[in-house]
Amino acid sequence: MKLSISSFFNKKERWSLTKTGLVIFLTCCAAIFLLAFLQLYDFLSVRAPIKAEILVVEGWVPDHVLKGVVDDFSKNNCIFIFSVGGPIQTGSYLFPFNNFANLTYDRLIKLGVIESKIVAIETDDVKKDRTYASALALKKWASTSGLELKSINVYTLGAHARRSRFLFQKALGDTVEVGIIGVVEQTFDPKAWWKYSNGFRTVIDETIAYLYAITYFNLFSLN
Repeated sequence: MKLSISSFFNKKERWSLTKTGLVIFLTCCAAIFLLAFLQLYDFLSVRAPIKAEILVVEGWVPDHVLKGVVDDFSKNNCIFIFSVGGPIQTGSYLFPFNNFANLTYDRLIKLGVIESKIVAIETDDVKKDRTYASALALKKWASTSGLELKSINVYTLGAHARRSRFLFQKALGDTVEVGIIGVVEQTFDPKAWWKYSNGFRTVIDETIAYLYAITYFNLFSLN
């Protein structure tokens, strides 16, 4: 049997981009990337509340977030507000409390919420996944107190919202429906976040943190 180069290779005609086509293709890719980049804040700052009698607020949030919590609590006849959070890292010796859960508990009382309607749930001083740890602390408290969690709305700040919803859902499991309310930032313009150092840092940090969370918790579930 006589072998030749045609025994191993086929010669086929193929299409390829011209220089003009390549420029157009790269321009389209750049435009799509830029559009996605500019929409990052809107993607992260989810506002998807559900019908729930329990509100959860992340204790580290600024004061303007709590005004929405109080309004929501009174309008929707909620039964509890859970304030969750870990140790305060800066200035704790200036306050009568040293963690965000109790700090926000006190702030909510000052805003007119009845003390018996608020529960402060302290989180241990963990080095990573603090939001997940707060959700686990809530789950543990509900279990030991005999409270059946069916649905909750979590209040947090802007770009942290999508990650908070994901981590609370992971910690609480599929039997609990988790709504999320990401209250708009006030330290920068969300529609032009990339023009502000704080806005750029917040959005990029939260994007990286969200990608880490969905990768880590989906590959190595801690439930």
